[in-house]
Amino acid sequence: MLGSAGRPALLVACLPVLLLGDPSSPGAARAADVTISTPTTGTPGTGGGIPIAGGDGAQYTSGETVNVNATVAGGAGGAGPTFLGQGLRGSAGGTGLGFDAGGTANVNAAITGGAGGAGGNTVSGNVSGGAGGAGGEGLAFRAGAGTANIAATVTGGSGGDGGTSTGPGGSGGAGGAGLVLTQGGAATINAAVSGGTGGSGSGVGNGGAGGAGLVLTQGGTVTINAAVTGARGGSSGGGSAGTGGVGITGADMNLTLGGGAIVSGGFDGGGFTSSNAITFTGGTNRLELTSGATVLGNVQASGDSTFVLGGATDGTFTIRQLASTYQFKGFTRFEKAGTSTWTLTTTGRFTGPGVVSGGKLVVLSDIHSFSSLTVNPGGTLGGTGTVGTTTIAGGTLAPGNSIGTLSVAGNLSFSAGSTYAVEVSPTASDRVNVTGTAALGGATVAASFAAGTYVAKQYTILNATGGVNGTFGTKADTNLPAGFKSSLGYDANNAYLTLAL
Repeated sequence: MLGSAGRPALLVACLPVLLLGDPSSPGAARAADVTISTPTTGTPGTGGGIPIAGGDGAQYTSGETVNVNATVAGGAGGAGPTFLGQGLRGSAGGTGLGFDAGGTANVNAAITGGAGGAGGNTVSGNVSGGAGGAGGEGLAFRAGAGTANIAATVTGGSGGDGGTSTGPGGSGGAGGAGLVLTQGGAATINAAVSGGTGGSGSGVGNGGAGGAGLVLTQGGTVTINAAVTGARGGSSGGGSAGTGGVGITGADMNLTLGGGAIVSGGFDGGGFTSSNAITFTGGTNRLELTSGATVLGNVQASGDSTFVLGGATDGTFTIRQLASTYQFKGFTRFEKAGTSTWTLTTTGRFTGPGVVSGGKLVVLSDIHSFSSLTVNPGGTLGGTGTVGTTTIAGGTLAPGNSIGTLSVAGNLSFSAGSTYAVEVSPTASDRVNVTGTAALGGATVAASFAAGTYVAKQYTILNATGGVNGTFGTKADTNLPAGFKSSLGYDANNAYLTLAL
């Protein structure tokens, strides 16, 4: 069970556990909707040579839907006793709310994992004090796909402190994870989720690791609109400080960070080093940021991981942060999604492919390091910066930020069904400059004329150093000045929009 290191697996089945849903049959769950309406706490554990962990606050085994309307807490781990002068280990805390065959948790009241028991003190002999027990998870789907709708806090239990000793001290226990999805599922997080703090080490005993905020071991889809936090590790007098918990960790994750999301890793027990805000451990992953989301700390991707700017609210992103030496590391793909407009600033170092699948991407920076950029139907590319080789595959190219010039360091191609949107004023027009070739592919030119006094004029709307191939298709004018007509023309390296009487 993730977040419960130190809990002996062979004893878990022996724990006294409250199985809610059928009060007439303690020890047997039923597969019906359940409402927890009174505060519930798991049975306490027992420390010692064979420690017994605290019990789950509530456990379900048949895929129930559980409405949590009162607080639920895992049972505290038992403190380690002193036996023949030697301190024994504390036991692990229990899970706040556990599911063993999938199910749904509608969380409207706080859930807390049980605290790990403190290690026993050694009073004779040069031996360590007892180790602290691990904290329990807050909400854990231990088997089967689960669904969590979180509207109240979910917190992992804190690790127990290590016992004192006449010799080496005892190590602190690890904090429990806040929310665990073991076999996929989904979660909507609208209230804070956090791991439990690591227990303190005594003497040269090490501090316990802080618990992760969210753990997904076999994938899952999660939307976050609140804080998800890894907890601080435990301190140590003479040993190693416990590492901080990761904010979110797992494989095959599909994460969306809404405008109220704040994701962060915990500091180590010495307060010097923060763990990653998010760690992807492999598989196929997707991280979507919406405007207003906050990520405090690094994000380490692995496997096939896509970084997405999405949502419905406009935002600005410093694109150099998407690189192996900056905040968002290890991503293999970039995507602009949703209906929003995102503006990229600074010079990019990302070297994977990019796609604009929805909304508008405004490039005011240099992102020609992208291996390619594709604009699909529903997407628009604009701005006055520099992009690399670009394909308009049914989407729209709208250079400029109002009227301006977009540069393509590479080749540009349009497919049939694409649109080249050009703004025109009496003195200038949008334009794209291409260092390679430009294949026009029969795309539509949508010319929009600003108010003003016009004269007959030829506007260069595209220049390609490597040559122009093909022609545009239809032309659609908006607010064409009265008495004028427009036409398209070409030479070896240019495409023109001509305004004539």
